[in-house]
Amino acid sequence: MSNDSRVMTLLSEAKKLARDYYALTGKPLGVTGEVAEYEAARILGVELTPARQAGYDAIERRNGSEKRLQIKGRCLQENCKPGQRLGSIRQDHDWDSVLMVLLDHNFDALEIYEAQRPEVVAALTVPGSKARNERGALSVSKFKSIGTLRWRRKAADSHTTKDHRDDTQPEGSNVPSQRDMMREIYRRFRGDEAAIIREYAAAEVRGDVSRGSNEYDVSPEEYASRLLADARKKGWIAGFKG
Repeated sequence: MSNDSRVMTLLSEAKKLARDYYALTGKPLGVTGEVAEYEAARILGVELTPARQAGYDAIERRNGSEKRLQIKGRCLQENCKPGQRLGSIRQDHDWDSVLMVLLDHNFDALEIYEAQRPEVVAALTVPGSKARNERGALSVSKFKSIGTLRWRRKAADSHTTKDHRDDTQPEGSNVPSQRDMMREIYRRFRGDEAAIIREYAAAEVRGDVSRGSNEYDVSPEEYASRLLADARKKGWIAGFKG
């Protein structure tokens, strides 16, 4: 496996760890920036730079040109307050534009915006805000107003997919519903979330449970984790609450 592939694998694992940590503690793990970089690379195909590269986080090559990108992420937890801000944007390094990656409470990408350097610098230098002028921190809403939307998650690729929002099976099917399978595995492993996710994923691979589609290439482990999060949120497993 190449170093780039290993990095993407580790970032994928960091994303899962951050989600599980927040679910258990209600506190962020502090890897939002790394997860945002992973999502930008996965979705837009940008090439992440080494950590020692000052000033920008990725390179995007399109139509024979090369663009240096800073990547800023923000995880929008459920019921988060307005006025969310991004991390500091450095003006004293060479970069061409900034990507803002917005993540949902499961650390999955919701939207990606891009703002060009002149617009970002102009916004950062407008008098009136210490956070903006001294720390280089733009609000999410301000970044949207000066940027352009590069990508938005389709409605079908939300936290839950159609087949486990509508937990039914075709008449006469011998395959258990996703919720029934999750309830059985939850009972068997007595609430051990890591074991539950592994076993549900294995059951899907074996064909013991199915989903209607996998248009967005969500792994069995990722899907199992989302389904378990749905159980916590909606309370459809008795005694299991977040």
